[in-house]
Amino acid sequence: MNDKLNGISENKLKHILGVARTCQKLAEEFGLPPDAQHACFVMGILHDIGYEYCEKTNISNHSKISHSMICEFERYKYYITDAIKHHGDKYDNLTIFDEILNTADLTTNYNGEPISIEDRIENIKQLYGEDSMHYKHAKEQADTIRKLREQRNDSKL
Repeated sequence: MNDKLNGISENKLKHILGVARTCQKLAEEFGLPPDAQHACFVMGILHDIGYEYCEKTNISNHSKISHSMICEFERYKYYITDAIKHHGDKYDNLTIFDEILNTADLTTNYNGEPISIEDRIENIKQLYGEDSMHYKHAKEQADTIRKLREQRNDSKL
């Protein structure tokens, strides 16, 4: 993270989640259909995302940065939403977005801290069980990611 950028603090993440839950609750109270309620939850999650990239000297600009990031998302919407839909599943023909999301998911623990793939796979095994599809797919994904990294001579994992 660039030292000039504000970033999103732990408290800001709690605020974002609280806003998202409140947005969904209000949408329900206003009688919006479930898909609109879900959209309101996502709106709440995204409303302060610009804090991650706004300069410390201009945090009031965060909402414009959030808006810009969401508009930029439109360009990659299919790839990103597809990666989200299939993360944790077994599938072939990974896109770079699939690889990025699955690598991040398999190298981040439940507290948001870095973890080895092996330890994360063990966490998944303990959570879902050794016979679960989630565990089996996570192992397969880890193997696929390692192979892709080897092909690129990337040993960061």
